[in-house]
Amino acid sequence: MAGNLIRTDEAAEMLGVRPGTLAIWRRTGRYGLAFVQIGRAIRYDPEDIRRFIEERKRGKGE
Repeated sequence: MAGNLIRTDEAAEMLGVRPGTLAIWRRTGRYGLAFVQIGRAIRYDPEDIRRFIEERKRGKGE
């Protein structure tokens, strides 16, 4: 797993938000998006990002 963790800027790009937005979500606990903190470094698992997106998909009529 550790080999495929991505940086905040990469996670932000996958989600279409700014890295600062992810920092706010981390501080406030908004959305509960999982992240890994190693010292001062913040990393995300791409699978968690994909799952986060899938859980928020909405179809027609919803």
